Amino acid sequence: MRSKDTNTTDGNGSFNSIEEAEEFLLNHLHGCFETDDIIDGNRVILPEWRITITPQVSEIKEQLVNTSYYITSPDWDNVLYECSAAMGSDMQQAMGMAQGGFIFGIVNAIGNMVRDENPRVFETEFSGNTHSWKCYLGNIVGMGKTPQNVSSDEYWNVLKDGIVKRIGNQKLCYVKVYAANIGNGEFIGECRINDIVINELSKVVEDMARTWGTKEFGSHKQFFMIKQDKETIIEYPFSTNEIMDMTELAMKMFEDCKTEGEYEEFPEKLEQAVGDKNLAWELYSFIPEICAQNAFDKINYPETILIYRSEPAAEYYKTQLASYYPIFNGVFRTFSRGVLKDADNVYREYISVSSLWSVICSAKSNGHNLEEEGGQLCTLYNAEDDYIVR
Repeated sequence: MRSKDTNTTDGNGSFNSIEEAEEFLLNHLHGCFETDDIIDGNRVILPEWRITITPQVSEIKEQLVNTSYYITSPDWDNVLYECSAAMGSDMQQAMGMAQGGFIFGIVNAIGNMVRDENPRVFETEFSGNTHSWKCYLGNIVGMGKTPQNVSSDEYWNVLKDGIVKRIGNQKLCYVKVYAANIGNGEFIGECRINDIVINELSKVVEDMARTWGTKEFGSHKQFFMIKQDKETIIEYPFSTNEIMDMTELAMKMFEDCKTEGEYEEFPEKLEQAVGDKNLAWELYSFIPEICAQNAFDKINYPETILIYRSEPAAEYYKTQLASYYPIFNGVFRTFSRGVLKDADNVYREYISVSSLWSVICSAKSNGHNLEEEGGQLCTLYNAEDDYIVR
């Protein structure tokens, strides 16, 4: 185990580089957990909790530090991400405040989950299956002027119904709640499920902040860890990283389609390459719409999609589907990695085959410009009868 090294600043509480600030953060995380920790390179490992934390510093200013933390475990099917920023009299004090927000926030919630302390128990139904869950609440971390004597259940009690209907078959979901009164008449509310902003629930949080009756800056941050019981987990055949890799493969194969005949053969070849009919269909169907929705961002797209098989179309939240957001993230990771021959052309080609582009063109022919007028569009995907929603 590494001992603390406090000689990583210039003596005036400042850092000379991001690398120096990250070294300081790593050293000062050591010994801050409610369990033994080991420093391994640029990571902190908590063996008893079976988690690994990779801390990073994204910004340093004279009195402000912005830190990021990536948390993984072999027991989960996703990566947890937390951003903690703080101000102080100097960089070193700001770093301590940011680190404290991390430890007392998401780490506290994870500790409660590991120890199985005071869970809230509930069940959900997804794709014809019942799933059992336990939710563990972390501390409400307050800064500035905020209401006193707030119950740890306050945000959970208001948000739980909206959260519960948005989860599917994940092993673990994590929810981040942030409420703030900026102090100038502006209020912020944010609710994220697996780091995805949920607009409807964020508005609920903002409305809660508006009731504080304060005029100075103040904020609340809280995490919920929602863990599925092992008995009801239906194992998914791919990890998040594997889905992102399959997304890259699908986009490379799409780029290689040069003729109409090759594009017609693309779905079958994609299925052969992926080795899973359901994921192949999702890659084929979701990627064009993801590109088009990114391009036409003035249009409002709901949190849900419709999937039609032989029966009436069923509506699902995108956060319920195991593959949707890994595909989403995989699309933009692929565009940024330089692995395509002509990323701009692939982007345009995907947009051109999307149903959204077809709707936009049809509307234009009838005298409506959806790009300028906005509005809301929900996507209906046609799947084969044997498609399984996962």
